[in-house]
Amino acid sequence: GNLMGREKDGEFQANFSTNGFMSRLKAYSAVGCFPIGELDREVEFSAIDCTARAVVLLAGTPDKFTVFHVNSCRSVHMANVLKALARAGVEIEVVSDEDYIARFNAALADEKSNIAVSPLIAYNTHNKGLRLVGSKNEFSVKALYRLSFMWPIVEESYIAKVANALVTLEYFD
Repeated sequence: GNLMGREKDGEFQANFSTNGFMSRLKAYSAVGCFPIGELDREVEFSAIDCTARAVVLLAGTPDKFTVFHVNSCRSVHMANVLKALARAGVEIEVVSDEDYIARFNAALADEKSNIAVSPLIAYNTHNKGLRLVGSKNEFSVKALYRLSFMWPIVEESYIAKVANALVTLEYFD
């Protein structure tokens, strides 16, 4: 899952700069654009405080239950994420898929920007040989329901808190 900032205020973990999802958002910012064909890509946000609470609850389950996938079952489209980033002052232009690929390849070929955009290499849809392996967390979600825990709905206000927290830390500069 995507470990994200606290639910109440969006405050991020101390090592936010090594978070894979955040690195990809920063890379899209460095490219300056996002492919329109990916706006409906679903991403999940597992607020760190909620994740910690879920782990503690699951730690008390019987020993026969040993493997859980502790990540939110709630997802949002990348369009919502980009909207929240824009409101926080991080503008990422939405362009055609072809224009995105051209701009990404140009940034990758440029010695000054290639490190900044490298987190996107494996996630670009033009890498046809790539197959992302997902995970299923239905069992874990149902176990958490039995423990009276529900993942919060990811609202735009929460995404905005996370975006604002990262902007305050000058993450996208």
